[in-house]
Amino acid sequence: MNIGTLVRWRSRDCDENDFDDLGIVVYVPEKDYADEYYVIQWVVEGTRSDHSPQMIEESLHESQLEIIR
Repeated sequence: MNIGTLVRWRSRDCDENDFDDLGIVVYVPEKDYADEYYVIQWVVEGTRSDHSPQMIEESLHESQLEIIR
């Protein structure tokens, strides 16, 4: 993911045509820093959240997080 990537978040109890929030990636960790996080600004909630690279991979694998573009 890069800065500006648009993402969609689904909770586990949503059906496949429903979603909870849309977000845009506003910070991407540098490759040399393993303890840095991706930062996503959420549209509906109006909040920011931090996600480790491992959390991103897990959420993508579980279809909770979807990269739109």
